Amino acid sequence: MDKLLIRDLRLYGYHGVYEKENQEGQPFLLQVELGVEERQTRSEELASTVNYAACHDLVEKRFKTTYMLLENLALDMMEDLFRYDERILEVSIQIEKIRPPVPGDLAALGVKLCRKRGFFSL
Repeated sequence: MDKLLIRDLRLYGYHGVYEKENQEGQPFLLQVELGVEERQTRSEELASTVNYAACHDLVEKRFKTTYMLLENLALDMMEDLFRYDERILEVSIQIEKIRPPVPGDLAALGVKLCRKRGFFSL
């Protein structure tokens, strides 16, 4: 299986269960890994592979919708990606709050979800 990567995508959003998160927002860091069918060609045509720029756009577009739970945001991103291209066989999405609203000295809080096409209900 081949992998396509969207690494260290930095976005500002309004996700969370606390009112302050929804009003003021906060920075997030996303990692997306797509397991795709192995290419059987060396064609230079974009249609011969999964367009990772289009996948990036889908992730950013979905991120603009506000969610209380990051798990639900990640699941909806996965659904968008699976629907976009049937050659995407598995998706891993990690979403981190890099300035989480909790006390303590920590780099981030977040979630990581991994799903395979056959085990994901659309």
